[in-house]
Amino acid sequence: MAKRFTDTEKYKKQFIRSLKGPYKLLWDYLYHDCNHAGIWHVDFEIAQIYLGADMPVNREDALKYFNEKETKVVPFDDGAKWFIPGFIEFQYGKQISLKNNIFATLDKELSRHNLWQYLDVDVVEEGTTTSAMRGRISRKLKEKICLKADMTCQYCQDRKSIHELTIDHFIPLNKGGDNSDWNLVCSCFRCNQQKTDSIPGDFLSRNLSYLKP
Repeated sequence: MAKRFTDTEKYKKQFIRSLKGPYKLLWDYLYHDCNHAGIWHVDFEIAQIYLGADMPVNREDALKYFNEKETKVVPFDDGAKWFIPGFIEFQYGKQISLKNNIFATLDKELSRHNLWQYLDVDVVEEGTTTSAMRGRISRKLKEKICLKADMTCQYCQDRKSIHELTIDHFIPLNKGGDNSDWNLVCSCFRCNQQKTDSIPGDFLSRNLSYLKP
């Protein structure tokens, strides 16, 4: 059975105090039911069984309450999974060392789903593999790059909210790019997914109506 830290001050925090009773309990449940990487496989039917019939909860209200003022959960895989950034920051601290085996598996999971960008943590003793470099874009760095770009995708020129933007390696890592500031650009999800590991010239030359080089 896994053992985890619990925040003895959580019920004094404004975010927790503002939640309705069932969603206080659901938030606590998520911290216990997610995996070691803070990823919860969304299953409200099971959650409701554990919470009890007198504590009704649903997906739509949960996303509204948890993300009302800041991003507490990040849906991905078409909503089948939720990432809880605060879980990582609380359980592992503000610095993560990859020499520890658990952090190596954590890095693999977060990099695979491009979730590092939602975290405000420092990775120490970083590896240099392509997979590792791709993932380690912190939330703080993402905000800096997006604000510098005026929240505008550098490929289609659409202006988006921070939650609709991601960070792209202008020159892909497997084509010689790196994590230097000049190579990290603001991109919407659509352009990032379409570009994949293409070099910018090839991607921008495609006959895609929404591109504005």
